[in-house]
This record gives sequence, C-alpha cells and structure tokens, in this order.
Amino acid sequence: MGCIRKHSIRREAPDNYLIELYSHIAKACEAVVIKDQIVPIAIEGKQTAKAILISKDEEYQNIKLDKVKSLRPVFTQENGAVIVANTSTLNNGANAVVLMIHDEAGLMGVQKLARIIF
Repeated sequence: MGCIRKHSIRREAPDNYLIELYSHIAKACEAVVIKDQIVPIAIEGKQTAKAILISKDEEYQNIKLDKVKSLRPVFTQENGAVIVANTSTLNNGANAVVLMIHDEAGLMGVQKLARIIF
C-alpha cells in the first residue's frame, strides 16, 4: 500500500497487470506447460482419513478476471489501488532450496544447478 501511494500508481496499472498475469498462468496450466515445475505432495486430510494429492496450481482459479475492475479497494476507498485480488496469497513465492555436498549429489544422480564458493 505504501509503494502505491509513494509512486502515485493508479488503480488501472495493478488491475491490468493482475489480469495479464493470471491469464498467462491459466493458459500455462491448461496447456500443462508448467507441470514439470510442480512437485505433487500428499496432505493428510483433517476431516477425512484419505490424503489429498495436490499436483497443480489452483490459485489462478480463485479470481474471476472479469470482476477484478469492479472490486472495492481494501485500505483507502478514495483512489485506492490495493484490492483483495492483487495482494499476495499465502502460496506466493513458495519454493525450496536443497543444498548438498557435490559428491552426494553425484551419487544420487541429482543435477547440480548452482555452486557456492567460499
């Protein structure tokens, strides 16, 4: 919210960015372009004994893109640019880094993507 005010960002900019971004994500998910980038995980159900398998991005489906421009601002009603749809979600930026000894990676057949030099 502070950056929006500080840089005089108008409501249309984050709305248009959100619509474009989520449109690209939807197309990529539907075309299975990003399937190899998502590692399926099983989560124990709290209400059922059955585990739930999560194997795809679901967040992009939670926003109705045709409704974005009609959503009310969250913090500042007058000229507010922050809406529920353009704030970070809990899963935003979720990732992991695995560090291991080079020889171990070789034994496990893990491809080295980076090297740390001291």
